[in-house]
Amino acid sequence: MERLEAIIGRAYTLAAQVLNGDTPDLALAEEISGECAELLAHLDGDGGAFDSESVIDFDLVQLAQALKQLETTK
Repeated sequence: MERLEAIIGRAYTLAAQVLNGDTPDLALAEEISGECAELLAHLDGDGGAFDSESVIDFDLVQLAQALKQLETTK
């Protein structure tokens, strides 16, 4: 869950930059976009989103699995 907190924290920072009229940090936006896209792909079971296993962030795989487990225990 630390990883999810970190992603949300960075997304909040980026959103605050935009809302405050600051120049958004494009490197931060790219990082968040990539992490969110990969996490969503894992949540959706979209393994075709990855060219090879070497580009998969296995922390995000574990996070997606944990989130799916939470959903099934409702």
